[in-house]
Amino acid sequence: MTKRFSADVESLSGGHHVVRAYQLEDRQREMFPVIYEAEIEFCDPNPKTADAWGDVIVSGDRFLVKTDKGGLLTRGSEWVVAQLIPEIGLSCPDVGIIRMRSTDEYFFGSKYTPVADKVKTRQILHSGESQKHIGLKAALSAAFAMDMFLNNEDRHDENFLLHYASSGRRILLLIDHARCLFSAWPIQQYLPESCNTRSTAKKSFLCHGFDLEAALYTLDQIAKVAPQKVIEILRQVPKGWVPEQVADEFSAWWGSPAFRERLAALRMGFEDGSLL
Repeated sequence: MTKRFSADVESLSGGHHVVRAYQLEDRQREMFPVIYEAEIEFCDPNPKTADAWGDVIVSGDRFLVKTDKGGLLTRGSEWVVAQLIPEIGLSCPDVGIIRMRSTDEYFFGSKYTPVADKVKTRQILHSGESQKHIGLKAALSAAFAMDMFLNNEDRHDENFLLHYASSGRRILLLIDHARCLFSAWPIQQYLPESCNTRSTAKKSFLCHGFDLEAALYTLDQIAKVAPQKVIEILRQVPKGWVPEQVADEFSAWWGSPAFRERLAALRMGFEDGSLL
């Protein structure tokens, strides 16, 4: 079973405790992508992000929905990344494929999940008190490793959510993967230092430090995802979300020498600090 990073961000009490630098747990994944195919009952066309179309209610659940804008392959990128995230031990909200009744158009939907407010999230992300938020340093470092591999240029504070799990713990959820993968295909060698992802990571590492072991573990988990799994994920996407040529190229790249070289280059860049 894939180990997953779980950021327990509750403050610790008492003067004596023993904790690991990060927690790697063998257990069932708490956030699992689910395919919803339902007609839209209600729409609030008030985008919460630049790539969003609006909010919808589907069978009593509220989703933030996205379509493709400005030539970006938003829906395909969002769907594939959402399926890869739990495979490599990270977490994201439930996602769905949502059909509009009037036009038969299919949208990518991300289900709203109970989370901490933005102010509280920013306070925790920039508190510099890692000892009070067990696992946060590892979770942020793991997310950075994934973003660097998938060429996600737009990770910023509002793309992290703190979810309240049924166990009473808080889990770091990753959202908004519109500007990576197929929207920047073929993948570039490295993200520029000026992009949101690297500038946000630098701020978080100043506060919490960089967990090299967690980052390298994430790269190892990416390497373990079989090409056949990627092909299965691509088969799930509705027609038009990922052009056939792009899907074929991505499937051929996953597990190839170029794929392994990218992982090796990132490992080296994390170890010598040149990509931090």
